[in-house]
Amino acid sequence: MYLEDVIIYLTTNFFCMMVNRRLISLFFGKSECLQLSEVLSSIFYFAVTSLGYLFIHKPEVNIITNIIGLLYMAGIYPGSRKKKVLCVFLIYFLNMSCDVMVVIFFLNYDIADSIGQIQGSITVLLIAVNSVFIRKLIQRKKEAYYIFPHWGLLLLIPVCSMAMIYYAVTEKISYGKNMIITVEAAGLLIINIISFYLCSFMEDTCLKNMEQQFMIQSAKTYEHQLDIIMTTQEQIRSLQHDMKYHIRELLAMAANHEINRMILYICDMEKLIGNPEEFICSGNKGIDSNLNYFLKTAYLKLDDVTVNVKVPENYFLSTYDINIIISNLLENAICGSENSKEKMLSLNMNYTKSLLYISVKNSYNGVVKKKNCDFISIKNCKKLHGYGLKNVKRIVEKYNGMMEIKNDKKIFLVEIMLYI
Repeated sequence: MYLEDVIIYLTTNFFCMMVNRRLISLFFGKSECLQLSEVLSSIFYFAVTSLGYLFIHKPEVNIITNIIGLLYMAGIYPGSRKKKVLCVFLIYFLNMSCDVMVVIFFLNYDIADSIGQIQGSITVLLIAVNSVFIRKLIQRKKEAYYIFPHWGLLLLIPVCSMAMIYYAVTEKISYGKNMIITVEAAGLLIINIISFYLCSFMEDTCLKNMEQQFMIQSAKTYEHQLDIIMTTQEQIRSLQHDMKYHIRELLAMAANHEINRMILYICDMEKLIGNPEEFICSGNKGIDSNLNYFLKTAYLKLDDVTVNVKVPENYFLSTYDINIIISNLLENAICGSENSKEKMLSLNMNYTKSLLYISVKNSYNGVVKKKNCDFISIKNCKKLHGYGLKNVKRIVEKYNGMMEIKNDKKIFLVEIMLYI
């Protein structure tokens, strides 16, 4: 085996390992706890497949080493053995199908010597093209908060690379120039490796940033709710300290039959223990903290705010999921209503017979933005436009619920039904 064959194979196999790693992560997800294990399993896959090909170079051995490497990469993730085996054979079937397609495609060309060196390059680029489509399809159905928006441009990189290699091979370059084909193929593979690595890094960074923003938002809501609780408790302690004086005064009023004075006195006592920033007190801490945080902003900025919440005190729904729904819907509604003349917001949340109904209605200026039939918010962060309602829709689908968006020239309405 020539040196150029070894170089092109190792480069191709490294890229194939990266693509297969990304495909496996689609089935099982990524975890920071498994980063070291992912690196080690990737090294194992690259080593065992490379050694099997370079030293034995038999189709049966190549099949076995590839399946063993894929099984080892999938084995580090938690999950059933059946799922791991199914994942491995689906990925290997994709790899084998692409390899067969490339062989058949070049079958009629009298370029066996040239294509023998770079057939793997075209195969792995074809696998990369398919992986982009598969990743986009699966991410739309999985619980992903972010989908790489420029996937079409990413797709052009392996497609253009395949076209360039195909042109070089089909031009029947003489044997003396085979090294040129090899260098070109290796260079294009390295470009693809770097591009896919940068894409993966950007995607992970965006996911971490979005999760961090959401955690900051959640921390603010809980901090606000804690302030409310502390203020309320302080007021209650103050009332308890002076309770004997209040009782003595009320008894004196009762003895003199001063009913009206007693009512006014009790009303003053009620104001003392009331908290103006506690708009909702359903007993469900997860819902109350989020609603009180956003309703504080709503009452400050809007003129007409109506809230009706009837939910059980116990946690009947994931706090993380309900936070996503409430935060995105209310933030969008407040932002839209603030720019309208009416400045109206209405929230209804009712739980009955394992059904949670949520309705958020707000006035707006009549201007809506859409992209591919999806509504886009008018908030300042342009990079994250449209992801709020997408994340809400994702949670609704998780609970097999329904989500309907209605709007006219003045009113924007979002209605959600979840099956708990």
